[in-house]
Amino acid sequence: MLTGGPVLDYITRLRENSQVLITGYQVEGSNGQTLLEKGFVTIDNRRVKIDAPATYFDMSAHAGMGDLHEYVKRSGPSKVICVHGDKDNSIALAESLKLEGYDAYAPKIGDTVTI
Repeated sequence: MLTGGPVLDYITRLRENSQVLITGYQVEGSNGQTLLEKGFVTIDNRRVKIDAPATYFDMSAHAGMGDLHEYVKRSGPSKVICVHGDKDNSIALAESLKLEGYDAYAPKIGDTVTI
C-alpha cells in the first residue's frame, strides 16, 4: 500500500522508463490508492508526484511459499528478486528458489540490484 519501508525511497528514484505495478487491495486513503487515482504519494507529510505510470493488478498479497514457487515456475524469469514479507521469509524464498536453479536474491535495505 506504499505506506512505509524502503519502497517510499525507491518510488522517488524511478527512471523515466519505469512503471509501478500495484498488486492487491489498496486501502482507501493509502499511498497505493492515491498513486493509482491521483499520481502522487505522501512522504513525511509532503506530496510527491510520481511520474512513472502506475498499473493495478488484482492479485492476492497472501500467497504461500508453494504458490510463490508455482508462480516463478510458470512465469520463467531470468532473475527473481524477493522483497515482500519479512526478512527471514524473503531469504528463505530466495534460497529455496536457488536450489531449484533460479537466480534469486533477497536484497537488504540499501542494496542495489541490476536487472
